[in-house]
Amino acid sequence: MKYFRPVLPAFSDPDVFKELKVKCYDGSINYEDYPAPEYKYFDRLRLCYLKFKFAGYPESEAAAEARLLEREYHENIERQSRSLAACKEYQDNIYRASGLRSEINLSDDPVKKLQLALECIEVMTGEKGFASRNMKNLTKK
Repeated sequence: MKYFRPVLPAFSDPDVFKELKVKCYDGSINYEDYPAPEYKYFDRLRLCYLKFKFAGYPESEAAAEARLLEREYHENIERQSRSLAACKEYQDNIYRASGLRSEINLSDDPVKKLQLALECIEVMTGEKGFASRNMKNLTKK
């Protein structure tokens, strides 16, 4: 049996997001396959709407809670975006360091080896300008 994953809505589109909130209010949303931030947001929003509709939760408090949930959702999305960017940079640096190590092994010139080694250290530590600062100091003497 094949597992079919449905196409996810465009959460970044304000109109689509508004429509999803309306579906959440009327109970017709199926957020089971949504990514973690969206799943958490719509699950908590659904509970807020249920308290408002059936448990006498005041409208002003429900609206304030809904705003809070949306702010937390956007913070989660931003955190996830920063984390993804950091992971991408980390993977790019691993790839780049691997290439530099290969160039170090192939080089016969000691100065070129040193320059490549300094660049490799710069990539591994993430310290911008490490190689150029140290090569500049080397050439002054």
